Amino acid sequence: MTDIGPFQINFSEIFNLQKSYVDQHLNEWKDRKGLFALGGVGRLTNYALSLGLDVDCMDASILCEGVCKREYPNVNFIKANAMDPVPSYDYLFLEDLIYGFIPTSFWGHLINNWQMYDVPIYPK
Repeated sequence: MTDIGPFQINFSEIFNLQKSYVDQHLNEWKDRKGLFALGGVGRLTNYALSLGLDVDCMDASILCEGVCKREYPNVNFIKANAMDPVPSYDYLFLEDLIYGFIPTSFWGHLINNWQMYDVPIYPK
């Protein structure tokens, strides 16, 4: 079992929490290009697409890329390191932070890198 991601214990509860967050920001994110970073297999990105949002999924895992292409072929999967910002997005959604900020240097560096491009980062 992993600590985070689609294979963790109680994932369905976390996925429901993530979907609820997307639902709450639906009007704010409409007509904007979003990136769901550390997006895993693209399940939440697929959900957002079903609501009419313009979003892509980013993850560095080749395993997640394969699952995404097989299970969610309509999701644009970007295999890349989220530490390297892609400035063509209007907002960034860090899926794994939906259940609270994890105070590690990884998250601090990632957020700092994206803030240099003045990209709003969610969750706030």
